[in-house]
This record gives sequence, C-alpha cells and structure tokens, in this order.
Amino acid sequence: MKKLLLLPIIASLGIAYEGCGLTKKDALNNLSQSIYVNINNQYQKKEKLTIGLFESFSKNVVNESSQTSNLTLKNVKYTQKNGKWCASVNKTDVQASAKDDLNFLLNFNLSQLPTNFNDKQKKINSLLAKISFVKGVLNNLKSSEIQKLTSLEKQLKDLSNVGEVIFNTNIPNATIKIAGKNKTYKPSQSILLPNGEYSYTISAPNRCPITGNFTIKAKQSFSINKDLLTYPVITFTSNQNSVNLLVDGKKEKINKPLTIKKCDGKAIWSMSFEDQIEKGEVSLKAGLKDTINQDFTPKLEMKKIKAKIQYYTHSKEVTINYGYAITTSDNKKQWDSEERIEVRQFNNYGIYKLGLGLLGGTQDKWTAKDMNELELAISARVQIPELADTTFHISKIPVIPYFGVEGGWDFYKFIDKGNYDTNDITSIFRGTIGSTFLLHKQFGFNIEYSKDFMEKRDYIFSMGLVMDF
Repeated sequence: MKKLLLLPIIASLGIAYEGCGLTKKDALNNLSQSIYVNINNQYQKKEKLTIGLFESFSKNVVNESSQTSNLTLKNVKYTQKNGKWCASVNKTDVQASAKDDLNFLLNFNLSQLPTNFNDKQKKINSLLAKISFVKGVLNNLKSSEIQKLTSLEKQLKDLSNVGEVIFNTNIPNATIKIAGKNKTYKPSQSILLPNGEYSYTISAPNRCPITGNFTIKAKQSFSINKDLLTYPVITFTSNQNSVNLLVDGKKEKINKPLTIKKCDGKAIWSMSFEDQIEKGEVSLKAGLKDTINQDFTPKLEMKKIKAKIQYYTHSKEVTINYGYAITTSDNKKQWDSEERIEVRQFNNYGIYKLGLGLLGGTQDKWTAKDMNELELAISARVQIPELADTTFHISKIPVIPYFGVEGGWDFYKFIDKGNYDTNDITSIFRGTIGSTFLLHKQFGFNIEYSKDFMEKRDYIFSMGLVMDF
C-alpha cells in the first residue's frame, strides 16, 4: 500500500502546514489533510475531501461533519525531501482562504443551489465542508457570523439527508399523491423525501389510477415511469335497434361506446329482444377496448324460418352435387384427383332422411371410356334443424346440419370390361357430414364432406343444389 507522509507543522512552533507524498498530487492531498487534523473539533467523523481537480481520499479525522470540499489554497509551495514531494502553505494563507470562504458563506442564499438534484447534492457537500473549514480555522468569529454559519449548516444538512423521486407519466395534468404527505404533486416534479418506504397513487380524469410503492435513500435520485391507461370502453351492438341492454344492472344504450369506470373485476351484461335474452360477462382491465355483438331474430321472421324448415324436413328432395375426390394411397391412384357428379333422391322424415343416389367420377373427360366411377349408393342421414330449442340460421336463411352414412357399389369396371365379373364390382361405405342452407322452402344448396372406409379410401368435398317437393 502506498505510504502517505503527514507532517503538520504546529502553528506555535512554525508558520506553515506541510504534507508530503510520492507525487505532487499526494503531497497536496496530505497538505490538506494536515490542515484538517489540526482543526480542533469535538466529533469523530469520516471526511471525504477533494482538493481542486485532484483525486479524492477518505480518512477518519477529528471533525464535526462528513463533507466534500473544494478547498482552494493560496501560495502552495513544492519542495523535494528524501525522495518525496512536499507541499507547504503558510498559516496566514490558510486563514486568508478561510476568510474568503467566510465572506462567500455569509452572502450565500439557498436559492443559489442548482435545481438538478445530483448537482445540488455536490454543491451542498462542498458548502458544508467550507463551513467546517471556516469554523475550524478562524478562531475570532463574531457571534452573528457563527449564528449565520450554524443556521446555514442546519439547512444544508436537512437538504442533504433526503432523496429525490420524479414521476413521469403520459398525462401531463395527472395528480400524484404520496401516503403521509398532505399535498399533491405533478409529473416531472422533483419530490424530495427523507429515507423510508412510501406508497403512491397516480390519477387523472377518465384514466385508471395506478398505485405502487417505492423506497427513498438519502442522496439518491430515481424516476418512476408509468403510463395511465383509459377506463375500459365496451361497445354493445346488435342488428335490432330496440334491444334492451343492462350492464351491471344499469340500463345502457346499444351501438354507443360505454365507458366503465372499473379497472378490474368483471362487468355483467344482458341483452334482450322480445322474448329472447342473452347474457355474458367481460373481464375488465385498464385500456380495454372491446365490441360485443348480439343479433336477434324477430318473432315474425323466426316463424317464417321455422315454416321453411318444417316444409323441408317433411318433403321429397333431390340433390345435385359437384365435387372433388382425392386419395393418399399410392395403390388407389385410379380414384385420385377425381371430378365427381352426384345425384341423390331423399325422403325426409323430420330429423331422418333416406335416399338413393347415382354417383360418377372422372379424371379427364365426361365420356363413357374416360370415366373411372359409376356408383349406386343408399344413404341414411340424421339432420338437426334445431337443438335445445335453438334454431340454426344465418339472417333469414335456415341452416340444417346433418351427418350419416352411405353404402353401395361401384359398377364401372364391371360394365367397362364387358365380362360382367362380380370381382370387378367395388364396394363403398362412406361417412358423411354437411349442411343444407335453405334460400326458399323448396330450394337451397348444401356443402358436404365424406370419407370412404373400404376399398377406395377417398376423401370427397362437394357442394350443390337442393330441391324439395
């Protein structure tokens, strides 16, 4: 460890303070230290001293406060002794520096402190060190000067024992409240507080408030950055203008943005029209923007929809579908990429329907020699016009889902070869799902998907016309 040499020259025996070190910088530091060691004060503190632009050092000395000082010494002289640099200054020059500092302090006003927190703390530390220096060096201070210095010192110490917090928000006129403080603050404002734990609330009109906690440490500055989000906004829409809307038990208007002044929890809503009612809930959070749509069908319109369904489900029906078939099996390529035309006739018995169909397919042209399929199929299906008193429809168009099976035989090879060998007949057995859309009680269209579970293993997608009588 670098050895530092301190050689204070006692004033009664000499006229100077002196400090030595390996460099001029060390010498100047030790000179300053020697001056402070010779200041007769009553309390043991840790002092941090900065000499001009030179480095800082710390040492336990007899002093009454822990400070940082920018001490300017006049007429410092450097000499070399025993391979070291020594810096010395006359006692009269030290007293002259102290008198300059005294004059500065007596005329100093707190309004002269920097507004920036960190700069302010540095300035306060410098001023406290100057006060300590002046009180220690000048023994003939007047009582009024001592009173002024003591008062300034107390004010500076109070300012040095606080920390700073600054709240930054996206709302310039937000209000900030800190628990235990009988005042409000604004964003970007410097807030000085003693050491401790604090809680806060940030609020603004039509914004969800934000709460939180923070810790203040003396001489430290930090920011809390928060964005205030709007209250949840929900728009309830419907195809009917006379819908009755209740939100949390209160009647509201549809097709108009509704601000809910709750930032968590749930909003309970109900929409009713004639004898129909729909209910639900929305999970609330700050900044939420949501639209809830609920369409209703007037009684008269629903009556017409049900009449279409009633007629259709008790009629004879012919369907003509155009489709496309694929198979993923390499040894079934003769039935892959097939265009298909399917004609079926059904008898409807409410939710049940039975039918017979003739189905053909080709990979090229619709000529006898180019066709690959000629199927005869018997179909059995279950259709679902309503479920749990719910009638399926899109606007005024009834939608009737169905599922079922069909089985039969493909006779194309049997006929095409001409030898009429029954081994050339291919069995089929498919599962089918689809939906019928009624544009009129006697006319509509359907979409359908089916899968063969026997020899062909094909997948068929088709759609077409529905005519019932």
